[in-house]
Amino acid sequence: MKPALLALDRIRTDGGTQSRAKLSDDAIDDYAQRYTDRADMDPVVAFYDGKDHWLADGFHRHMAARKAGRPTIAVDVRQGTQRDAILYSVGANATGRAVHRSNADKRRGVMMLLRDEEWSAKSDRWIAKTCAVHHDMVANGRRQVADSATWQPEKRQGQDGKRYPTKPAKKP
Repeated sequence: MKPALLALDRIRTDGGTQSRAKLSDDAIDDYAQRYTDRADMDPVVAFYDGKDHWLADGFHRHMAARKAGRPTIAVDVRQGTQRDAILYSVGANATGRAVHRSNADKRRGVMMLLRDEEWSAKSDRWIAKTCAVHHDMVANGRRQVADSATWQPEKRQGQDGKRYPTKPAKKP
């Protein structure tokens, strides 16, 4: 499917879909120069809910296009909601991208899901698979959330789809 060309201003970047801990100014500058030089760039990924296009992957490219003065950007538009964009975002850039995820980026993605009432009820392995991280990172994040949270889900959904009582988080 051919990417759509959308105005930068039509793409929402303010909905909590950015899962990186920090954007790289060097990458933005490099990409902006590539846009200025008219180099081919991969399209960004956005989810369209019938009203808004939620950016899920390509925040560096989006900012670089704006910096380069481009009014539009190529977008791989997928049908879905803001929450679909968040789920896609936490696992984006796991492989094959110029700006690799840092450990802080991975932790931020995990914590975004663990702080969500619906997604925190999923198993550590489901969250790990979604975020493209090891399940131990999720377990460590879950302990941090449990130490600071006022609520925990009563049950978590396992990989098998069954619901299991939540065990109290183990203290390190």
